[in-house]
Amino acid sequence: PNDRPAISGQLGLELELPLGNARARADLAEASNDVSAAEARLEAAERRIEIETANALDSFRSAQRRSELARQALDVARQLAEAEQESLRLGTTTALEVLEAQSSAREAELSLRRALVDQRSAENSLNHLLGRLLPRFAAPEASP
Repeated sequence: PNDRPAISGQLGLELELPLGNARARADLAEASNDVSAAEARLEAAERRIEIETANALDSFRSAQRRSELARQALDVARQLAEAEQESLRLGTTTALEVLEAQSSAREAELSLRRALVDQRSAENSLNHLLGRLLPRFAAPEASP
């Protein structure tokens, strides 16, 4: 107006307030679902570990039993080989039968050694699952 400079301006303010707590409820529901999923994964892992441990224990017991049976079979095979040698000395058998008995004794000894290796392997697997293996073989920490 009347050749005077004028300044014009506009100022606006926008305020947005939540009308409810829908976002908080959604966050709570999402967190609750995450917790449920984590609990389900934990339960599945616990079941898997229980099953693996039970299987390892069964394998170990089975390997122990095979070792016992192989030891008994070796004793019998050795007794048979000795009896065949005595029969050969007495002249009631042939050298071939003695060799076969000795071969059976060697096979029984090999079976026992295999069974003992299987037993040790099953024992190590079980100890690993039970957390006993690492402390037994861990390197001692160096003292400063």
